[in-house]
Amino acid sequence: MGVSVSLFGIRGLYLYRRRKSPLSFYYGLGALFIGISCLFYSVPFFFTHNEQYLKIWTSVGDQFYFISILVMTRLIWYLGFNKKISFNWILIPYLLLIIGCNLAVLYSWSSVHYEFNADHVIYPVSQLASWFFAAMSTAYVFVGILTFKQARSFNDLRQKIRLNSIGLAFFLGGVVAIYNYLFMQGSNNSSLGIFGYILIASVLFIGLFIISRRKVSVKN
Repeated sequence: MGVSVSLFGIRGLYLYRRRKSPLSFYYGLGALFIGISCLFYSVPFFFTHNEQYLKIWTSVGDQFYFISILVMTRLIWYLGFNKKISFNWILIPYLLLIIGCNLAVLYSWSSVHYEFNADHVIYPVSQLASWFFAAMSTAYVFVGILTFKQARSFNDLRQKIRLNSIGLAFFLGGVVAIYNYLFMQGSNNSSLGIFGYILIASVLFIGLFIISRRKVSVKN
């Protein structure tokens, strides 16, 4: 998922350079930070089982996750509340959740222990931190819903499919993250969570393919 989402984010930023579309910028930047956080959550476990090192890498991944949430707040405002309310009304609640989550993670640093098995690893967060993570992950759900609404305003079928695939990916990402943090304490080892992340990666690959195909069609 880290690779898939990062590629999607890079592609979105590339489109922004060509078209100067704020939507491409927000989707691309948010996806890139999500993808980077997923890579920090996963890749280091292939190289070491030192718990302290892995906690540090996971903490770095958390910071990228938090930044992606901040980008999502801007996207929520842009899609649903632009020129209606101040951006701060959406930013501040999520910013407080991020600060609270950071404090909860630091407070529980020594009490949380990772569990290593033959084919997977369980790296939970504290109960309090998991509630903060679940609450802030609602930003992805809101972005997904607002993207579905945005797609309805387009007449071009390809554009509708592209936006709906992006909306579905963000919506599913939010739902899976909320489920993971509320019921699995962030351990990411449930079959539902694994299936959800694979589905999200597949949807984004489809969206990336549609964008690429559109570029080829324009050239032809």
